[in-house]
Amino acid sequence: MAGMRALHLAMVLCVLGSAAGCDGGVKQSLKKALGQYAAYDGKADPEAQLKAALAEAQARNTRVIAQFGGNWCVFCQALDELIERDATLKGLQQKYVTIHIDAGSADAMNARYGKPFDHGFPVILVFDKDGKLIHTQASTSFQLPGVVGHDPAGVAAFLSAWLPPT
Repeated sequence: MAGMRALHLAMVLCVLGSAAGCDGGVKQSLKKALGQYAAYDGKADPEAQLKAALAEAQARNTRVIAQFGGNWCVFCQALDELIERDATLKGLQQKYVTIHIDAGSADAMNARYGKPFDHGFPVILVFDKDGKLIHTQASTSFQLPGVVGHDPAGVAAFLSAWLPPT
């Protein structure tokens, strides 16, 4: 059944990609939709992931970006692809400690941080180095209309806005 869903998703992406005039990014998303995308570890302990990220943030004197989603999420895939191929975005993201937390194993975190999953996926939480949640960002605010993708300027504005004070 999961294979059929992935195949259906791949076909939808082909149609959307063709209609929107998308480039190789759609091909990448197709590969990932068919099981090659693994940014989220559904077996990982989300609490341990956050604890380790906060320890690194303390050491680096920076903030943590916790991106909640799943390997099934094409918008999660698209956001990661954009950041990976855009040097400016990648440089901004590297100023944070970034973790991907599988939403399927993070119900307790969802409840504790005000139900951010209600915003859809990916949803991004920004923590200061001491573990205080300082911002929740729905990625829908920088999604492109009508396609599976994100506006680089919107992503850059978000990443720039939450950099730690110098």
